[in-house]
Amino acid sequence: MTRNLWMALVILLLGTAGKAEASERVVLTSVPSEAWHQRIYLMADQITWMDYRNVTVQVGDMGQVLYHFPHWRHGKYEPKLYAADVSGDALEDIIIVLNRDRPRRDLHILNRIAGHGYEEAKIEPPQQTIAQQVKMQKNGKLVTVQIGKQTYTADLSSYDYVNPREPFLLAFELTDYAVQNGQLLGAVPVYAEQDAATGGLIGYLKLLYTWDGKKYTVGSMSFVPYDPKDDLFFFPS
Repeated sequence: MTRNLWMALVILLLGTAGKAEASERVVLTSVPSEAWHQRIYLMADQITWMDYRNVTVQVGDMGQVLYHFPHWRHGKYEPKLYAADVSGDALEDIIIVLNRDRPRRDLHILNRIAGHGYEEAKIEPPQQTIAQQVKMQKNGKLVTVQIGKQTYTADLSSYDYVNPREPFLLAFELTDYAVQNGQLLGAVPVYAEQDAATGGLIGYLKLLYTWDGKKYTVGSMSFVPYDPKDDLFFFPS
């Protein structure tokens, strides 16, 4: 009797483990096209409602051109998928923005190589470039942001913050990405220290990425002051 109960328990545990690891192949998003061979699909194994793994990019409807990325992961928020020439060679590249862990977003770029399909490109982290080129300081009610020879300002009196002050925080973990007018852009939120536990947003650094032949780097930057009345202050979906 004891042996039978033990075997039943083992079978039950194995069955439960199998269900926990079960996954469903789903299409996260796609880029439509009138030409069937130019449609792009972003697919993954849905482990739970907020955990997707084993990401695949499919080009065309036949399922023959597949690019597998088993180490990419995605969370519960909508991913972004673009087809645009961001490398400047007149060939459309594939740009993917995933959210692995809230609110962190992961940027991936597949460069189109003439006659050879797509190849994942390297992306240089922007921290070093920003540290070298961006200076911020508070002058009365104004925050001055110096980027190279260009000066930008944000008026702290226009925000309902409690004692906003230095230091200013660059929230790299909240960086968002988008493709607009054929350009690959990044947005790094900038916050001011304040007495409240949350808030303090004063704007974002707008990054323009360029391809240097080996990797994507930040080619230029600007500062966009926060407008609390603008519902689409950050990139629209």
